Amino acid sequence: MLKIHFLNVGHGDCTLLEFESGRNTLIDINNSRVIDDETEKELLSTSDTYYLLKARGYEGIELLEKSVADFVAPVDPVDYINDNLGHPASVFRFILTHPDMDHMSGLYKLKDEGKNIINFWDADNKKEVKESEVPSKFDYRDWQTYQEIRKSTEDPKVLNILKGEQRDYFAADNINVLSPTKEIIKEANEDCNWNLLSYVLLIEYAGHKIVLGGDADTQVWDELAETDEELLKDVSILKAPHHGRNSGYSQKAVSQMTPDWTICSVGKKPAQDSSNKYRNYTNKKVLSTRFRGNIVAEISSNGDLKMYCEDNYNEDDELYPL
Repeated sequence: MLKIHFLNVGHGDCTLLEFESGRNTLIDINNSRVIDDETEKELLSTSDTYYLLKARGYEGIELLEKSVADFVAPVDPVDYINDNLGHPASVFRFILTHPDMDHMSGLYKLKDEGKNIINFWDADNKKEVKESEVPSKFDYRDWQTYQEIRKSTEDPKVLNILKGEQRDYFAADNINVLSPTKEIIKEANEDCNWNLLSYVLLIEYAGHKIVLGGDADTQVWDELAETDEELLKDVSILKAPHHGRNSGYSQKAVSQMTPDWTICSVGKKPAQDSSNKYRNYTNKKVLSTRFRGNIVAEISSNGDLKMYCEDNYNEDDELYPL
């Protein structure tokens, strides 16, 4: 069985994959349980009742008397990983799609709690961040931990994987790297466009295709639609790039993929939301972690696929409760 957890981590990304091989894989992490000002204003303006989440470290979340039924509180990803993999189970590969804080927030806690990372995928980048530049909802120690990991040679072993590369273990797990290329990395570093160099991954299992694309820009997807049309055909699950924003949407690519399910990892609803565009080409449903909570896909070895979510599920829509 392949089990894929799309974690509800607010405005950020965290995807946990339990491969049949036992090589647990974590793609990005975000432990900011803070609701930003824009989300709070939106909830206040659109509903008489709302959840207002306040960051109190990891002591919990304050639930005010007013609440909105379809807004699901984010989870602490490290706690979730421990609950599902056991403690201190190893992460065989950590794939950082690109070096933005909402994709690495939680690295420090992951390492501090003794979670062993064996392999660390890191797109070659020259990004620099000063402590004064890190928004208050993030912890600069995560950036420092990332820089320490990048210097590592073992535990973890750092890998700079490019499009088309294959090695024994991720070949065995049917992971195909569709992006970045050397040319994309060069352009991203020159323009300081870190979304551009995001890892785009295609995972195949039991007749299903799963496409995961970090925050890859429309430019990347348009190029993939030209160069990798066959690989992109008939996708079962697409994780919408850049949290479902227009900046990651490519009509060319999505119309080729025609996914059964599209997953958006969002805290606040992006100002340039493209959910309706994805719905035009999604066979079943576009699901948001903001309203569904944690979303889990289970694919059995005989090809049966079932989708589960924490909240707002409906078995008539082939969505089952976690």
